Amino acid sequence: MIDHKYIGFVSNKVNFKDNDAIINVITPEGKKTFKARGIAKITSKNAKSCNYFMISEFLCNSKSEVSNQSLKSASLIKMYKKPYDDLLVSACYLCICNLLDNLSNEINGYDLAINCFDKLEEDVYPLDILNYFLKNLCNSLGYQSNLNGCVYCNKKNELISFDFESGGFICVNCFNITQHEKMTTSYLKDVYNFLKEDELLLIKQHNSIKLLNQYIKFLKEVVGISTKCFDFVIKCI
Repeated sequence: MIDHKYIGFVSNKVNFKDNDAIINVITPEGKKTFKARGIAKITSKNAKSCNYFMISEFLCNSKSEVSNQSLKSASLIKMYKKPYDDLLVSACYLCICNLLDNLSNEINGYDLAINCFDKLEEDVYPLDILNYFLKNLCNSLGYQSNLNGCVYCNKKNELISFDFESGGFICVNCFNITQHEKMTTSYLKDVYNFLKEDELLLIKQHNSIKLLNQYIKFLKEVVGISTKCFDFVIKCI
């Protein structure tokens, strides 16, 4: 038997049979999948370390390098407490897990996720952190907005809209009422500053909600990422 050791967090867990589960874990080396026998039993020593909202070390084995792996043991490294106290924090955490689980073949978002999980433990509006994650996710997938002016004519003043699908800001002359939404100066300034900064930038809460809705629409309609986790986040706001 070949042993495998991973450090990471659970991104998906599917129960099968009576007490077993198939578990996906996001690690610095990418997504790993293994079978956890008896994980649902009350007597299972591995159950606690195989839950969401924590980083654990997983020891698995397999008959060969390419065959299915089975969990031997799991030990807790770090537990995040805020998701147990705040439903919106929990929803944002699970949304990050779900997105990375679905996009594991395109990007390795382990470090980004850990950064976001750590920030969710702080007294920060959770949607700012989720938007920060989505910004970096879109950048990694090649969808980076143009911040130099109007995406159509490069005009730097009289900007009245922002659209991810169009690629950035739209000026009054290029504004198409059938395609674009007129937006407040306050919102456009917050979006510009938020997208320009590499680090997390906090913006007004109502603008953060609007930005999240724009991200969700873009990811669903343009990128083709359809997931129920977005609906759960919206319900928790």
